[in-house]
Amino acid sequence: MVEKTDSGIEEGKIEGVELIELKNISKQYCKETTILKDIDLCIEDGDYIALMGPSGAGKTTLMNIMGCLDRATQGEYFLEGGLCTVRIFDSREV
Repeated sequence: MVEKTDSGIEEGKIEGVELIELKNISKQYCKETTILKDIDLCIEDGDYIALMGPSGAGKTTLMNIMGCLDRATQGEYFLEGGLCTVRIFDSREV
């Protein structure tokens, strides 16, 4: 489906497909510090979202996971319906 915006630009939308879907995402450091716990999130084409919360709530960690700059300790991340896996390289591998 193609929609025309107020500016006249046509935008394509994928009906019924989540662009980003997080299922039970958790992130821990050193097994004692839990940053994110069991996060479920679904962002569909055309959605506008805002992440809000106090300092240290995990907003940047969540954005880093969604941007493939970091990986979750557990859970699944789907990008346009496909499972997204992130491999973090050790500096010795580069």
